[in-house]
Amino acid sequence: MFHIAVFQGFAHGMSVEFTNISLADYDKTSTFFYAGEGSILFFFNSFFVCRFLSSKHYRAQKDSLLIVGYLIFDTLFGLTYMCSGIYRIILIYAFSYEYFPALTKWECIETPALLFVIITPTAGIIVFVTALDRCFVAMYPLKYLQLNVRYAIIVICIPYVIALVPIIKALLGSYFNRFVQNESAACNLENALTREDFTILRLVRVVLTLSCIVIYIPVTIKMYQGVINIIIFVATQRSFRQVILGRSATSMIATSIRIVGKPRHSFEVGNGSSGKSTKAIVVKCCTRLPIPVVVSTVLTHLRMTLKFTNVSIADFNKTSAFVYTVEGGFLFAMNLFLVCRYLSNKKYRSQKDSLLIVGYLIFDTIFGLTYLCSGLYRILLVYAHAYKYFPISTKWGCIGTPAILFIVITPTAGIYAFVTALDRCYVAMFPFKYPQLNVRYALVVMFIPYVIALAPIIKALIGTYRHRYEEVNSLCLLEDALTRQDFNILRILRVVLTLSCVIIYVPVTIRMYQNIRAHQKLANNTGGRSQKRLLRMTITIFLVTSNTIFMFTIPDLILLSQPNFGANIFYILNLNKGVVNILIFIATQKSVRQIVTGKSRASVAVTSIRIGRRINTYSDRFESRKAMFKAATTV
Repeated sequence: MFHIAVFQGFAHGMSVEFTNISLADYDKTSTFFYAGEGSILFFFNSFFVCRFLSSKHYRAQKDSLLIVGYLIFDTLFGLTYMCSGIYRIILIYAFSYEYFPALTKWECIETPALLFVIITPTAGIIVFVTALDRCFVAMYPLKYLQLNVRYAIIVICIPYVIALVPIIKALLGSYFNRFVQNESAACNLENALTREDFTILRLVRVVLTLSCIVIYIPVTIKMYQGVINIIIFVATQRSFRQVILGRSATSMIATSIRIVGKPRHSFEVGNGSSGKSTKAIVVKCCTRLPIPVVVSTVLTHLRMTLKFTNVSIADFNKTSAFVYTVEGGFLFAMNLFLVCRYLSNKKYRSQKDSLLIVGYLIFDTIFGLTYLCSGLYRILLVYAHAYKYFPISTKWGCIGTPAILFIVITPTAGIYAFVTALDRCYVAMFPFKYPQLNVRYALVVMFIPYVIALAPIIKALIGTYRHRYEEVNSLCLLEDALTRQDFNILRILRVVLTLSCVIIYVPVTIRMYQNIRAHQKLANNTGGRSQKRLLRMTITIFLVTSNTIFMFTIPDLILLSQPNFGANIFYILNLNKGVVNILIFIATQKSVRQIVTGKSRASVAVTSIRIGRRINTYSDRFESRKAMFKAATTV
């Protein structure tokens, strides 16, 4: 195996130099964790690969071969952790050393660290290449069906070819430092590589996995509206499975983004669950959330540092942790239920206003998940150890906690409110153009806030990385994870955008009132009913925006003006914003009430048939009605 030469040198009594890292202080649990879970990943994925390739039916299918490509990578992934665990077990228990022996970077390449060098960039490249493949499927479905299995084989193999470039560069960097014997024999990835190459490999994976999010936005939109015939429908449904597989791989972002965190072995434990998550999707089982893995990683990190703040855990208000967990869990479950009910109903999937509500519900699902994870993290931090004071973490270490979710939702809340306010302004000012838009418009409104939010989020992460060694409380509030400047920017962004909505809604309200009065003057009051439906949706979004102002903006203004003010009560106010949103949707939207009570009905076809029979008459009257409407609004 990789480490035989290293162990032979130890066993034959060659002169051994030692580091100052004690074996007694080393967390030996991770070694057995590596060996155990790595073996499971290796053997299960090997079994799946053999089963797939032994079937002539699956060997002839492109999508099946793409799944095999993922399974082959996860086989290599499991082998890496299995070899690493066995290597460290032998290193710790086969020799009676008090401290870790010292090796050179090049000697570490002879250990399983070489496998980590291979899989680190390859993970990001595989996800990126398959995302491009799914983009090709969505944009050119007929051309995709004409391709043979050689295309799938190329998609499987090309990531390993591309990965040779950063891998060879990293190996050359280690070779040029082959005479410096100051690395721990544990041979983590950073021991085998220079700091520059180590950072490059991590950044390759982070950048490529994050790029997949940008690729999947047009893919999702295209798949939603691109059902031309049954063949294309089948092809796009298969691509959704690849979307899920791609998200499984991007679940590593929460830990891989910690490119300089310490200790490294606890960091790698978080990554060790990626293959298991992918395999669970393949066999159609439920995957576990990556957040508990990150939490356990952070707690392992805190347990090893043994440095503490002067903030007593006994004085900490533990009630907030349970409030976060219970109310966050309720918000997450309730909003997720409503999202699933909406999207499972063909009637609501074809309505723009219903999709806008789904957009709000998706954001509130993320919102509830944020507080749920934060509450669980704090409960584990307070009760899992007998600490008297909160341990010390770093700003970059806090990024691996649920603080990253707070960084995401803080600017997105303001941007989402502002974008939907502009949407309602468009509805009020151009009432004849709005009904002509299809559901793609609603999808753009749903996703564009997350794309815009990437700019302040990335800036905040860069600011944290520059101060990555600054010590903070391991409670990891938002202000602990960010610099003061970035913290203020995210807060001010949310305040300014939500307050701007008030200015937008003043002319919107006036215009909507004029539209309703104008339509009521028309015959049969048909247009009036349509305008009232638009007004009801506008009122719903206005109330949601007002709720954001009261629950977010006012606390933000207080915290910005008085930074030392206790922020706990304001975070609980933020949390209750999600509960109030649910009440607003139930009170103002009949469709939500039908979904909650289980009385959702299919769309009634009587009106459509009647309109179809009189389409010629209404077509002739359309221009005259439009002229009457304009005349009424100018009076």
